[in-house]
Amino acid sequence: MVHTLPDYTSKWKNKTISSLVDNGELAARLGNIDTFDRRGNVIWMDDFEDNINKWAQTTLGTGAAVSLSTVKAHTGGSSCKLTTGDNTANSTFIYKQLAYPATGKMGLELAVQHHESIKYIDIVLHFYTGTRCYSAQLRYDVDDEDLEFRNLAGAFINLNATTVPQSEETLFNVYKIVCDSALNKWVRIIVNDTEYDVSEYFMWDAADATAPYLLVSIAITPDINDNLDCYVDNVIVTQNEP
Repeated sequence: MVHTLPDYTSKWKNKTISSLVDNGELAARLGNIDTFDRRGNVIWMDDFEDNINKWAQTTLGTGAAVSLSTVKAHTGGSSCKLTTGDNTANSTFIYKQLAYPATGKMGLELAVQHHESIKYIDIVLHFYTGTRCYSAQLRYDVDDEDLEFRNLAGAFINLNATTVPQSEETLFNVYKIVCDSALNKWVRIIVNDTEYDVSEYFMWDAADATAPYLLVSIAITPDINDNLDCYVDNVIVTQNEP
């Protein structure tokens, strides 16, 4: 007996297997690191997959170091390993200088895996205008579990977060700060799944004759007299933030 198959062609000829994706989703699927908060236009980013030569570094104390590491990574195969000096007064920094951008709303995003005995994680965008320095600084006080940002007077304001970044073996917490360099004000802070509206606050600023540029700075400070490791990955700088 000959069996005739149903004609599926007419039913499916105008259908697609899946919905179309936008360019941002396509880029994410192809391995782009800009997947956490896609607002804004990327002007610079580093996934730490090749080297750390894009960054300058400051290491204080015995055993302090900065290196490219394959021990842990948020995405890809490597990250930037920051090791503190063996004293609570020692901080380890990496920083990147970028040409001064058009003024407006800018963002800094990164992922951090931190040691449980780190005291501070400081994430900063410095705007040097030639006459002043404006700084958007987010601090996570790991010991006290406080998320704080710096206001115009230089004081740290507690965000009173109900959930805070945790120290787990493979967990990278994601931070993003957004500020307006035209108004010298904060806009928002995002930490993992929580967004904070801080648009009523001005950034800290001071007189400074440094030639104009943008400085990205990431620092860690230990809470005990020991060499502690943190891992930084997927740093993204954006402009034209909404």
